[in-house]
Amino acid sequence: MMRRGLDADQALLELLATIANHPGGFGDWYCGVAGEVAHKLRQHRVNPSQDIWVACECDTCDGAWAVEEELVRRGCETSDWPTPQNARWVYAYRMHERTREARVSRCQ
Repeated sequence: MMRRGLDADQALLELLATIANHPGGFGDWYCGVAGEVAHKLRQHRVNPSQDIWVACECDTCDGAWAVEEELVRRGCETSDWPTPQNARWVYAYRMHERTREARVSRCQ
């Protein structure tokens, strides 16, 4: 599911609601910030028609980064996979054996 043009608080509420409506907890979810959601989902091997995921476009890039930071604080997984600093999409998906959670250093 994708939502556009939300402020950070609205985006966070949308992501929290999606996570709460599925079994497990925050530790079962991966979150990140992206410039293009479809590309990121492919990189993570998320099947948009079968897997559980949500993405919200924030009205500012700072808002997207703040939402990701809050989700990580609550227990979601993330990585330092390179992302454009001006990206405004924040996304989350429920991890399972087929998804790929990147652990790529920005220094490489």
